[in-house]
Amino acid sequence: MKKVLAIILFLFISTANSFAAIFVDAFGANVDAGDMENQIGFGLGLGFDINSDLNFIFRTAMTSVTEDKDKTTETDYEHFTALAGIEYVPHIPSLRNLRMSWKNSFLVGMSNSEASMEQVQDGDVSDMGVACSFWTGLQFDMTQVISPFIDLGYHSSFYQNKLEDASIRGYQVAFGIRFYLTGSRDYAGDYQ
Repeated sequence: MKKVLAIILFLFISTANSFAAIFVDAFGANVDAGDMENQIGFGLGLGFDINSDLNFIFRTAMTSVTEDKDKTTETDYEHFTALAGIEYVPHIPSLRNLRMSWKNSFLVGMSNSEASMEQVQDGDVSDMGVACSFWTGLQFDMTQVISPFIDLGYHSSFYQNKLEDASIRGYQVAFGIRFYLTGSRDYAGDYQ
């Protein structure tokens, strides 16, 4: 896992200088993880512009929930994803005049899901597998650097071991802020 993240970071750093804008996303998420229950958590993203309509993006998210807290059936659920892919941001003049963008992305990568029952011997179940997600949402370009956003999406995880028969998929909602670290973004002529 650490080697994969190091390789992605190395590739990102070695190619990022040739791109116009580099950005970081920070977001809170509500994720329906199917058999792993509805979970709340947070995530981070890192990306850069490929051209005016396409971005490369890497997103990681960690969500969790505890069911039946302080009971003998207490169960902790966790879901982690590390995904990379393409984000398409079409140029729509009416939205750009409002300093807004419509974002659409498709991401693939890995996911890890875990369920833990402390009161049951061998009550821990975890698995690592492949995941994909689709996102669509709106971003408001508040300033040249700060852009709040809301994303709605759907995700699915595919496992081959302990969670092979589990259904780990569902909707996801993210509220966050995109911070542009470098690059110049072009807005309408009257943008201040």
